[in-house]
Amino acid sequence: MPTSPNELAENLDEDTAFDVMRRFLHNWWERSGRPDHSVFEQGDVLWLLSACDRSMTADGGPMDPAMWQDWLDAAAEVRRERELRSN
Repeated sequence: MPTSPNELAENLDEDTAFDVMRRFLHNWWERSGRPDHSVFEQGDVLWLLSACDRSMTADGGPMDPAMWQDWLDAAAEVRRERELRSN
């Protein structure tokens, strides 16, 4: 399983990256209790963008280190689903 951004990028085409992004957001929505309000009204999207910001850390990781693992988990879930569909 890829652990660095470069290694992950080598294994993701645009189609797969889009599916991973959607899975990542879906998992985040479920963990936050499946709110039915607009995330734009509550500022949740701004929080998520801040948590994922990699421009302000010394190691280049996201401000919230758990976000990287969440991304890797989403990528693994998409890969497993695609493997199941192809078999």
